Amino acid sequence: MTNNVRSLTNRFFDGFSNHLTGMLLVAMVLLGVFTVSVYSANLAENSTSSMDTKNTYSSVKSFGAAYTVTRTYTSKNNVIINNLWKSTHAIGGGLEHACALSNGKVFCWGRSNVGQLGNGTTSNSSSPVLVGGALAGKEVTGITVGGGHSCAIAGGRAYCWGNNSSGRLGNGPNNGTGGASSGTTNQLSPVAVNTSGSSAMGTKTVTAIAAGGYHTCAIADSTAYCWGRAGEGQIGNGSPADPNQGQPASDAYYQPYPTLVNGSTAITTDIVTGSSHTCAIANSLAYCWGGSSNTCQGGRLGNNVGGCSSNVNAPVAVNTGASSALAGKVVTSIAAGSSQSCAIADGRASCWGPNLAGENGTGSPKVSSLIPSFVMTGGSSALPAGAIVYSITTGVYTSTGQYQTCATAEGKAYCWGSNTYGQLGNGTTGTASLYPVAVSSEGVLSGKYVSFVSPGSPFACAVANGRTYCWGLNNYGQLGIGTTTDSNIPIRINDSYY
Repeated sequence: MTNNVRSLTNRFFDGFSNHLTGMLLVAMVLLGVFTVSVYSANLAENSTSSMDTKNTYSSVKSFGAAYTVTRTYTSKNNVIINNLWKSTHAIGGGLEHACALSNGKVFCWGRSNVGQLGNGTTSNSSSPVLVGGALAGKEVTGITVGGGHSCAIAGGRAYCWGNNSSGRLGNGPNNGTGGASSGTTNQLSPVAVNTSGSSAMGTKTVTAIAAGGYHTCAIADSTAYCWGRAGEGQIGNGSPADPNQGQPASDAYYQPYPTLVNGSTAITTDIVTGSSHTCAIANSLAYCWGGSSNTCQGGRLGNNVGGCSSNVNAPVAVNTGASSALAGKVVTSIAAGSSQSCAIADGRASCWGPNLAGENGTGSPKVSSLIPSFVMTGGSSALPAGAIVYSITTGVYTSTGQYQTCATAEGKAYCWGSNTYGQLGNGTTGTASLYPVAVSSEGVLSGKYVSFVSPGSPFACAVANGRTYCWGLNNYGQLGIGTTTDSNIPIRINDSYY
């Protein structure tokens, strides 16, 4: 039995005097946790409590994955199990499409012009469709969604599908960078990421994967690997970046198969990808590399360096000086988006980067931050002061100038930044927010516990009590509700596939 199983089991005994009830709970919990432990071997427990009437235990990550078990009770001897590892999900929002992990299978919906839904067609779908190809018959343990492509983990191997410009699917031959022969053909269904020849990742066990705007990264045997476009240094292997340092960089600068991130040797615990940069956690510290800015403001790397020539092609430490929100803190979660990066340390959220639409959540209008700054809590911010933030995510890609960040705390979802299409989910449309606003918890989310939220471009989806809800722009059906009608409040997706 793993320590994770022991910890979760023991907590179910807290405050209960009825021995028979405790015995039944142990049996149920062991069964549920065993199932999920087989599902994903690297789950790390993250627990929160809210008074004596509701306790929720969440195991979050692989990348983008949220596993939740909730118990609600009316007295210390009257226990009701609401949701015991049933219909657990990972959810990811990308560029005009989204994917979810349900019971070992992947479902996607929205735009599919380059095969990003993974069902073998280029037909858009406003309802979830089953991803097939190389994933057929396999148990999927992690998913991620990027700018026109998606990836998954099954059996410790990485698989990707969709847009393959710059070799972002990682299935290219080992014949160097650049050129049409280097593996840039779009894939309408999942293909295995290259593990042979010069692939640095080889057959190591993949435990986390992250799809960015034009590149992809993974963790295998606690070591970081990246592939795809390298023009801004985002794959972190020290290879020369585009000398123009501009965006978009030339597609001639790319690697179509996994390469080792410089300095990554059995220390990486989390990795995330933005439009043109990457961040990771190693030894409880945050590191970033790649494109620092697309506006010459800089700041996405958090290393207190700005300007047009601040890109780096190998990991640099995010600033932890006295003025940094990460000073002296243990980083437990990290996010990389279109223009910003964010982290959770000691339960508090902080962000850094250009802050073009308030996506840093600091309350300061369009003021770039070159080092981590605290996300605003209390006062005008709907995020309560002292609330323990347990997940934070950013919009990974945008082609429309939309920048957004979302987080979860105390069972509720909060978002900030752009709101042109109602993607903040608070019932308003058009007005950006410089600080967190609460995603509407009325209607379909009433009484539900939100365990994870993932913004796309420009929409967002959340997991609550084992079900998926989305809001925002819906022109390609990316809300998964069976129509193409926008919504500025959460709507439950068409999940008849459960």
